[in-house]
Amino acid sequence: MTRVDLTRLRQAVYRLAGAGFLAPSPQTTLGTAGSIPILSDLGLFDFPYSLALVDYIHRLADSDFDELTAAYMALFEVGVGGAACPPTESAWRSDARTGGVATLQSELRRTLLGYGLRPTSRAGHGVDHVSVELDVMSSLCAEEGNRLVEHRPTDRIRAAQRDFLSRHLGPWIPAFTAAVCATDRHPVYTALASATHALVVHDAELVSDLDDSMETVR
Repeated sequence: MTRVDLTRLRQAVYRLAGAGFLAPSPQTTLGTAGSIPILSDLGLFDFPYSLALVDYIHRLADSDFDELTAAYMALFEVGVGGAACPPTESAWRSDARTGGVATLQSELRRTLLGYGLRPTSRAGHGVDHVSVELDVMSSLCAEEGNRLVEHRPTDRIRAAQRDFLSRHLGPWIPAFTAAVCATDRHPVYTALASATHALVVHDAELVSDLDDSMETVR
């Protein structure tokens, strides 16, 4: 697998996982269900998180859309006392009573600007929503791929990836995943959370090990 192939795979997987945490739609479900051959061609099955991700894709393809929508709302948007598993970094790492949410979101916006990214929401969600943060990693992987193709240095963009994984996704995704799995309201979201956790953990290790002189990744 070339370094360009690797970045394209990582870009696609982060994008797919992020889309899974948006409100279900028939288009998203259909598109995700057909993604396995594409990801396989990019080398998905060379990596340990692949089984969890494929499990999610298969479960999504077999799911009832109405049941999936109801589970999404209960898990991530509304419920008795609020969402069962709020899908935002601030919910797990800050105290709303002391202004912690605004502080974290402001710091996150500054971080993204420092990476050269424009802080944006996704489907109306805040900058610290799991779908947005996974999309940040997808964008950083895309930029790395572009730099590789153009034979430009990638040290800085990989440093941004390491930074984002260690300071943002890494600290809260494990607790979020544990909550989703413990609630186990729908097998699709249990599988998606497990796959996302496996991806974040593995990718943090991978990015730390990458070196510009490496021609291939096994």
